[in-house]
Formats: sequence, structure tokens, C-alpha cells
Amino acid sequence: MRKTAISGARTIAEIAEFWDTHDFTDYEDRCPDVTEKVKINIRRVRHYVSIDPVLLRRVRGAARKRRMPTERLINLWIQEGYRRTLSASKR
Repeated sequence: MRKTAISGARTIAEIAEFWDTHDFTDYEDRCPDVTEKVKINIRRVRHYVSIDPVLLRRVRGAARKRRMPTERLINLWIQEGYRRTLSASKR
């Protein structure tokens, strides 16, 4: 993550720590005006599945090597497998 413009933080934890001890109104002039309305849908449905413990250890290791959360790597692999299945069925 790059340094943030106001706090100079590099992580979410550092950003949170900064804003826990600083007042936004002191930095308001350094923030761009927001004129557009943006609708964000943050509702996510999670589905839990059982994974073989040995396989899970291997996936966690692979995720660690890629410096990404295990859940994200699993989701990427499922998406890739699904796309391959779709393209194979179209042949």
C-alpha cells in the first residue's frame, strides 16, 4: 500500500490510529470536494464449505507466498476453474 496523502500511513491500522488521534476538520481543506452520489452495495453472502485439513494447510501456504488472504486465493481459484469449465463446455 502507498503512503496516504494526509496521514502518511501505509497500512489500515496506521490510518485508523492516525484518525483516532486527529480531527478531520483540521484537514478538510486538503480533501477533494465530493459532488457525485455513489451507491455502494456492501451486502455479501458468505457460504461455508468443508475443506480437507491437509489441503487447507497447503492452500494457506500458497496464499502466504502470494501475500494474500487464503479466502481470496480460494475464490480466485474457484473462479478460474469455473471459467475453464464454461469454456470447455462451449467446445
